[in-house]
Amino acid sequence: IETILWRYDADICRGITPVSELNAALSAGLNMPVDWVSYYLEAVEATPGVGELIRWSAQNYQIGILTNTLPDLISPMRANGTLPPVDFDVIIDSSEVHTIKPEERLYAIATEKAGVQPSEILLVDDDRANLIAAGKAGWHTMSFDAFHPEESIIAVSTALEPAN
Repeated sequence: IETILWRYDADICRGITPVSELNAALSAGLNMPVDWVSYYLEAVEATPGVGELIRWSAQNYQIGILTNTLPDLISPMRANGTLPPVDFDVIIDSSEVHTIKPEERLYAIATEKAGVQPSEILLVDDDRANLIAAGKAGWHTMSFDAFHPEESIIAVSTALEPAN
C-alpha cells in the first residue's frame, strides 16, 4: 500500500493527478475497492494536545495551515474534528496552489497570503526538509516530533509564550 501511495502522493498533493488514479491503483493492487479519502478520514486522529495549542495560538497570533494534502480534505477534517474549530487566518492547500513543501514556491505563496514579512512566520513541522526550506525562505522554524508530541507541544508553547 505504501509503495503505491508514495508513487502518487506528490502529484496528487500538487493537484495534478486525481485521487481516483490512486484509488484505481490501490484497488488493483489489493483486489478490492478502495476510497483513499474515506479511509484516511476514518483512520487519522488528532494528536492529543495539539488542538489546545492551536486554539491558544489563534487567540494570541495570526495562525495558518500550510499543508501537503489531497484535494478537498481540509473541510472534512475540520468537520470531523481532526483539525480544531479555529478561524485560521490563512490556509495554504498544496493541491490548490499546485506546489508542495519543501518547494520554494509554496513558501513564497504562503508569505504573500499571510501578508507579513518572512521573519514574522514560524513553521512548526515534522519534516526536516520542510523546515530547511522554510528557513531558507527566511521563516523561523520548530521541529514537531510526532513520536514525542508532549515534548514538542511544551517546546512550541514555551517559544510562543509572550515575554514578561
